[in-house]
Amino acid sequence: MTLTELQAARDKALAALVKAQQVSSGATSVTQRSVEQLQKSIAILDREIAAASSTSTSVIGVLYSREGL
Repeated sequence: MTLTELQAARDKALAALVKAQQVSSGATSVTQRSVEQLQKSIAILDREIAAASSTSTSVIGVLYSREGL
């Protein structure tokens, strides 16, 4: 998935998280995924977005000395 697609999927998951978990109207009832499942999906998307949008976060240190160590 591209970065834009990942961010759109994350936005969709966040919107689903905000909505009610169960909607009932007369004899009809619709149940959405649990909050835990949605949070796991968002966490996975966050990792994928970070991987797609950033470079290495490693810190490289260099030590210079005129004399041997």
